[in-house]
Amino acid sequence: MIQGNEIIMLLIGIGVLIFIIENRQQLRRFIYSEILILGFYLILAGWILTILEGFFFKDLLNLVEHACYAGSSVSIAFWCFKVFGRRREGR
Repeated sequence: MIQGNEIIMLLIGIGVLIFIIENRQQLRRFIYSEILILGFYLILAGWILTILEGFFFKDLLNLVEHACYAGSSVSIAFWCFKVFGRRREGR
């Protein structure tokens, strides 16, 4: 069964995807932007799979959906570590 909030999240995610596509040159100025964008792509895939599991392959798509959420979390955590976790030299 599909819930209204799942559809809203997917629509917001598609809006952000359009923003990313239109502004990819500016987004590349961020350090390690590929990792950050990968995290978004994975969470967007999870939102798409949330909708699709309401129609078919419920158990399989649910497993893949949660794997996408986990991959997104790891990607964004890795990006945070790479950007903010650097140690200062001389310590």
